[in-house]
Amino acid sequence: MNSHFRHTLRRATALPLILACGYAMTACSSGTEDSNRNATYGKQPSYASDRSGLTASLTLPLEGYLVPFADQAAVERSQLVLERACMAKMGFTYNPPPPVSDPGPGKNAANLGRRYGISDLKSARSYGYHLAAPLKESPHYNVSPEELYALMGENSSMSSPPADVNKAEIPKGGCVGEARAKIPSLDESLASQFDADSLKKSQDDVRVINSLKAWSACMAKRGYHVDNPHSVPELASSMSSATISSGEIATAVADVECKDSTGLIKDWFAVEKEIQNQQIEANRPALDQARKKNQDVMRKASSF
Repeated sequence: MNSHFRHTLRRATALPLILACGYAMTACSSGTEDSNRNATYGKQPSYASDRSGLTASLTLPLEGYLVPFADQAAVERSQLVLERACMAKMGFTYNPPPPVSDPGPGKNAANLGRRYGISDLKSARSYGYHLAAPLKESPHYNVSPEELYALMGENSSMSSPPADVNKAEIPKGGCVGEARAKIPSLDESLASQFDADSLKKSQDDVRVINSLKAWSACMAKRGYHVDNPHSVPELASSMSSATISSGEIATAVADVECKDSTGLIKDWFAVEKEIQNQQIEANRPALDQARKKNQDVMRKASSF
């Protein structure tokens, strides 16, 4: 998964960073903090909430192979059911909050709504380059060293289990490992790699280069000198602020209007679509196999 759904973990004193479930886990000691089942994987989900304006009707070919964030959360919720049951057998009350199912603004790693920079004039007029709603952070859950070892087992990287833990009772890989053995995590690594490659390759295509030059010239006429849409927010002085300046809004509006008048997004998307279709054709067996595995995972997750 891309940064929209990566979960950052805080380091606990004398404890390693670990990724468990779909939330950031923090271990504590002595009160001191160191810090749907109705998912539709493989079908085209609705993108009404994450793309509008110039990208409203666009869907890249590889999106059929990427994992929607809601599906990822659905699997993690089912894994959490198994982890809770495993922890309960060892006497632990383990009840972290459910994972974030829609971190925003995208529905998958393609993030088409902002893939080519801001693309919605209505949003630009109201929020500039800011998001209409802030990104949702993964909830944090505090665990004791004993709970941490029960969860991760030998994967916790602790030199030895805490004194209160009966190592013989802990399954291989801890309760997290046991849950993953029954319900593996979804894997979109291949599709995500191609998705990133297509965006990079598209910028070397003469059609995109020419469209970028036309967009840049349009921006220059409005007083903004910039070569790439991904660099434009740097011109907005309020980007690091919670408030949105009139200057930021003016810049964002010019950005979207120039994309519209020059056809930048239409041209860029067309080139990427062409590249992705070639990627799929050349790697269809591997992509289809990865998708089938994920579909199998979704079926397993739906039973918990």
